[in-house]
Parts: sequence; structure tokens; C-alpha cells
Amino acid sequence: HAKLLSTQGQLHAFRGEHDAAQCYFAQALAAYDQLSDQQQAHREKQQTGCYILISKMDHLAAPHWLPALQDYLQSSLNKQGWNDIARSLAHSGQGRRFEHHLFLRACIRAPSELMSAWQAYLELRTQWQQESDHPWPLINAYRAWLLQGVDEKRAAEHYLQMAVDQCADPDNGSTLHWMALVLEQLALALGVPVSQESIE
Repeated sequence: HAKLLSTQGQLHAFRGEHDAAQCYFAQALAAYDQLSDQQQAHREKQQTGCYILISKMDHLAAPHWLPALQDYLQSSLNKQGWNDIARSLAHSGQGRRFEHHLFLRACIRAPSELMSAWQAYLELRTQWQQESDHPWPLINAYRAWLLQGVDEKRAAEHYLQMAVDQCADPDNGSTLHWMALVLEQLALALGVPVSQESIE
């Protein structure tokens, strides 16, 4: 039931219905509080908390969600301050992929406010890890976006091509194939060439 409420929140968020989304997310968190398995409750609340922050990023100005995001990531990673968060995520792997995605998404949404953090993240790009499942294609796309912003065109092309290829894999379903087409449009907007063959 709690997962259904959380999904309802996501659906409203996708439609731009921010107030309805937050209402369902709040109900989901309250329902998770009733679980007897506290570890599962914590995991599910963390995931719903991620959805809440994404919804806020899409509908509110940065001052309305940056403090909550910092609290969320500091709690998840046991780190203090944006630069420590950035350095921790720069070499994180599969276990932190959702926090990683959330952080990079925030860097794109609030680049001036998080400039020091994303610069610290870029400085450790030799330590970046990757996998092929969701949300790694988005992580790579955001990496490309940040790299393009500091005129690292070749590196940006590499990561954006990787993101497109991950989504366009023939074994993926229609949603990821659609994401490949969206990422192609991002590549055009950024002036970063990607191979057309990868997304046919």
C-alpha cells in the first residue's frame, strides 16, 4: 500500500501536479512508519525521499530544496558539506547510484549554488565508476553536461555517447529507447555529437 502511494506521488510529479505529488509522498512516508521491519522502512523512506526531492527540483527554486537535499545526502553518506558529498560520490559505485544521480541532477539544476561541489566532483573524474542499469545512463549524461560546461568537449562526447548507447541497447524496452532519443536532443542542444547509429 505504501509503495502504491509513493507511485501515485511519482505519477502526479510527472504530470507537474506538485501539490498532489507531495500529498501522496507524505502518505507513503506515514505508511512506511507502520512497518515492523525498521530496516525495510528506512530503505523505502529513503527512496521516497529521493522522489520528493526530484519533484521539488522540478517545481521550486533552489533555495526551497537545497537545504533538504544537503540533509538527505549528508545522512545517507555520513558526510558533512557539499564538497565532501561530491568527493564521496565521485568514487561511489552501484550502492550509491540513486544518491549519485540526485546529486548530479541538483548540480545541473543549481549550477551556481553548487559550483564548488561539482568542481570538486570533476576533479576526481579518474575515479568515476559506472554500471549499465538505471540510473547510470542519466549519471553519464549529467557528467557530460558538466564536462561540456568547462569546455571538456571530448570527455563530454564520451560520456554522452555512453549514456545514449546504454539506453539504446536492443535488449532494453521502449522507455529506455525513448530516453536515448531524448539524450540525442540534449546532445544537439549542448553541441556534443553522438552517433546516429546508436539510437536508430
